[in-house]
Amino acid sequence: MGKYFKAKEWRKGAMIFSLLIVSFFNQRCALQPAERQPLHVGEDQKISRTEQQGLAEELCVFDDPGLRKWQEQALAGGNLDLAAARARFKQAAAVAGQSASAFWPRADLELSGSRFKEGSAATATAPSSGGTGVSPPGFIASDTLYSGSLAASYEIDLWGQLRNEHRAAILEVDAADADLATAEITVGAELADAWYDLASARRNIGVLEEQRRTSAELLELINFRFGQGLAAGLDITQQQQELESLRGEKAQVLAAAGTARHRLQALTGLEDETGFGAAGPFPQLSSVPAEGVPVNILAGRPDLTAAWLRLRAIDHRTAAAVGDWLPELALRVNIFDQAAEISRLFDELFWQLTASLAETVFDGGRRSAVIEGSEARAEEQLYRYANLYRRAIRELRDALLLEKQRLNELASLEEQYRLAGVALDLARQRYRSGEVGYLRVLTALQAKHGLESRLVSLQRRRLGDRIGLCRAMGIFPNQAAAPLRSLPENQ
Repeated sequence: MGKYFKAKEWRKGAMIFSLLIVSFFNQRCALQPAERQPLHVGEDQKISRTEQQGLAEELCVFDDPGLRKWQEQALAGGNLDLAAARARFKQAAAVAGQSASAFWPRADLELSGSRFKEGSAATATAPSSGGTGVSPPGFIASDTLYSGSLAASYEIDLWGQLRNEHRAAILEVDAADADLATAEITVGAELADAWYDLASARRNIGVLEEQRRTSAELLELINFRFGQGLAAGLDITQQQQELESLRGEKAQVLAAAGTARHRLQALTGLEDETGFGAAGPFPQLSSVPAEGVPVNILAGRPDLTAAWLRLRAIDHRTAAAVGDWLPELALRVNIFDQAAEISRLFDELFWQLTASLAETVFDGGRRSAVIEGSEARAEEQLYRYANLYRRAIRELRDALLLEKQRLNELASLEEQYRLAGVALDLARQRYRSGEVGYLRVLTALQAKHGLESRLVSLQRRRLGDRIGLCRAMGIFPNQAAAPLRSLPENQ
């Protein structure tokens, strides 16, 4: 008995040693994809994650509770584009789960029962001379047979094919997650645009109401002077036309406010705006640092991250395709039994253990074509990634340029508006004293009204430029807690 246990322990140790040897060579022989480095910038332009987050909060957090409520509604499931992006992420995760199943053995259990009959019944023949008149009886044999088997197979990932396929699937999951982040930034920016379009419309309505009041006061003055014979009827008609033009502009602004509200509702799936409040004044924007924004902040753009991850996924699939040229090592074990009674089916088990090494000798060029196709897809994805990176740099430069020039334009327009107010006051005073005619007053009034509308429009465009800058940097507008996503350090 002692010898039996020693032999059993020896076989167990030999099996463990063999598995360790196979695992060692499995790791050493695994094929690795080609090394690549993401597009990067010089060391002097790099910034830390803390600096990235600080820059994001400084430039892209507008401290607007009303906008934040709409954005939270969209992120909570009201936006269908985000719902579709989440579904794509689930699909990628399911595919990764399928690829992970290849690391486990496959076991198939089969149970069957059969009944069979052999032989024929006794046959009778006609009497013959010297015979009995009956032929020898035939025979009938019937029986029931039960069988059961458990077959297990396991492919040893000697060349890393399964690991490369699984790694590619994991990278696709990460890319789908980055796509979801891109969709969130896009929806957040579109909501910000719609929200501030609504705020701009409401602000323009206030401006037009003030202009209407001013124009109505001027009309009263003209009517008074007309009663004294100091003004012509043409002056009254022209001022009435000015009032009517303001009413037409208000109708346009109301239409713009309605369409902005419809965009908010479509982006969030919300019809009832109760509790969301009205769009308030434009937020105060902090200035962009004089030195600009480091180019390395583009590493946080999720669309760039997704493009890079998909390139690496294709590289791993190419490595898996190369491994298809190498032999396949598989282990199979089959345990089975047969019995005439189901209760005795597993009384005595038989087993068969098979180790096979298989290699395809001829496939008509299929494997070569698979590798060539995978390499071509990697080349295409590389160009897409490089083009996207180039476009991201252009978008960042354009956004920074617009920020700078818009500030200069805004300063100039504010000065023009101040001077137009001074000119209108002087024209009114001289009109009351009879020094100038009504035309000078009307010209000054129209100039000031036009500058007021331009000022609101320019302030709105500056907000749009800032939203564009946030998108160019890959930052969710108005959300301090939105995480910056970037490539893993080892990639």
